[in-house]
Amino acid sequence: MRKLILHIGLHKTGTSAIQKHLISVEDKLSEMGWSLFRIRKDGSLSNVGNINTWVDFTGLGDEFSASIDDGMYDALASTQGNIIASCEELSWLNPNQILDMKTRLVEIFTDIKIICYVRRQDEHFISHYKQGFRYPHSSARMFYSFTNPLNPLWENYYRKYLDYFAKAEAWASVFGESNVIFKEFNREKLHDRNSALDFLKTLKLNVEGSHQSNKKSGVNEALSLHQCIVNDAIFEARSELWYELGGQSFSKSLLWNNEGSETNNPLEGFKIEIIKQFSQSNINLKKYIPDLSDDWVVDSEPEAHVDMGPKNTEKNIELYRESLVLLITYFDELSLYQFLKFKIRKFKNRYIAEIRKR
Repeated sequence: MRKLILHIGLHKTGTSAIQKHLISVEDKLSEMGWSLFRIRKDGSLSNVGNINTWVDFTGLGDEFSASIDDGMYDALASTQGNIIASCEELSWLNPNQILDMKTRLVEIFTDIKIICYVRRQDEHFISHYKQGFRYPHSSARMFYSFTNPLNPLWENYYRKYLDYFAKAEAWASVFGESNVIFKEFNREKLHDRNSALDFLKTLKLNVEGSHQSNKKSGVNEALSLHQCIVNDAIFEARSELWYELGGQSFSKSLLWNNEGSETNNPLEGFKIEIIKQFSQSNINLKKYIPDLSDDWVVDSEPEAHVDMGPKNTEKNIELYRESLVLLITYFDELSLYQFLKFKIRKFKNRYIAEIRKR
């Protein structure tokens, strides 16, 4: 009998920390009869511990959709023993796709467990929406179809992703309720306040030395609003520029003049309207998460259209001004070596683009 543990996210629920820790205890898991499946589509091993490359995306906004590359099943079939796989991009799948996945997986595994962490919708939306300004080609950027980083508008199709009860029902109806685990992502409720340790404990994988991951690693931390503004401007002007500037290292460098505390966050006023959208769904969600926190339910009717409006104009102007200063400071502080690397990436990308046109 072969077993499969499939971690499907959601996004922004400590998934990167879980994946990083699974790599760190890979040898110990192997001694227990478990292998971490982290083969990428190109055949290489993922150094971040997930299999996200097997999920493809098309469309923007309401037309956004995800699909699994069939090669993933062949790669899984070529493994031996019990498997753990983590892929938050699987959380985009619709009910029909989940059924198709089950049909393929049961040809390989006889015991399949699904585990998913969910974060209160208002907190999730803000963090995930901001995540879309981290990468120009991310699934979040494609799905939320941005207006601008400081003025998100609620769209009804967001419910496709954020209605956790509907999501839990879809997975449970296919794999069986007893095989589906949904948990609240709340530091106060996680084992040792740590997503990676909670993951192992929930699945009864008693790996010695797991306490080491209890240290805060800062994996995939949320962007500041300044970073969102600068990245958005760069993506809109020329998305390749973000890569030429150094990608993640560039974004992190923008914290030089940022004290790290964003007081009077203009997105905060948006959160109460988000949670109103899902109060009834979250009441139903207690079927899967009996100890769901009380603050997931708000006793008021949701507004038909959620819009932050122009009330934050002065605050937004100041944020844009500060972001411009950060961007100028970044270029001003570049060393000659860093500047040359930037220019080399730029000409390399242009050369590649010209080759592709031929």
